[in-house]
Amino acid sequence: MQRLSKWYSTLVPLVVRDKMRWMKNPVEAYIRFWLLRKSKGHILTGPFKNAVYTEAHLAKVIGVYEKEIYPFLNILAKKKFDIIYDIGAAGGYYIAGFSKIFPDTRMIAYEMLEHCWKRLEEVAAQNGVPNKIEIRGEFSCDEWNKQAETVRDFFIMMDVEGAELTLLNPVAYPVLYQGHILVEIHENEAQNCESTIRERFVKTHQILEVESEERKLTDFPEGISMVVLNSFKSTFLEILSDQRLDKQKWLLLIPEGK
Repeated sequence: MQRLSKWYSTLVPLVVRDKMRWMKNPVEAYIRFWLLRKSKGHILTGPFKNAVYTEAHLAKVIGVYEKEIYPFLNILAKKKFDIIYDIGAAGGYYIAGFSKIFPDTRMIAYEMLEHCWKRLEEVAAQNGVPNKIEIRGEFSCDEWNKQAETVRDFFIMMDVEGAELTLLNPVAYPVLYQGHILVEIHENEAQNCESTIRERFVKTHQILEVESEERKLTDFPEGISMVVLNSFKSTFLEILSDQRLDKQKWLLLIPEGK
């Protein structure tokens, strides 16, 4: 079998193999085709519905990616911010969504991976906010000091694989006491990360939390019957999932009085 696989990879051009991938899982291939056709380049459900976003990750196209934090986003949508910092912007899913929720708010997207920058520019342009979004590389804590004198109400969206323990230090950067912060906790990357952040903000912020949960067939957009969904349950649930191995947790930090 290994010899056959090696022979196939060696002799069959990549462009041909790509066109034949659907044969490996035709049901998933058809669902992908159906979703992309239905979405027409827009997010289908959730608070980011109708934002322009095209990506291979179907949970984002559907609008159920990290859906656990959607109640937090609904809280934040009622606020007015001078600026939004998306730290760890990756492929721009939240830039697309925030352009829908906060169309008049200036945003700065920080992403240390250079190959993501062009994608972020495309997302901003596709959503009609290229002049309101600034794209930068790796975030530095010096930015907090630069913003302290000019920004009053701000929102930080942070997903930095454990670096949140270093970046969210209000003792060193008191301006953080003023901000709304939605942070993904990476306890495996930074030991005692959650407890440390809680301790730092417990006297100045209301702290809400949510953990990741399994997806349900009812999370799938309308258009496919429950008979079909149940017939290919594992395939549909895999499409709906965030594709994480471990449970995840997020904290929303809301400044007291805001």
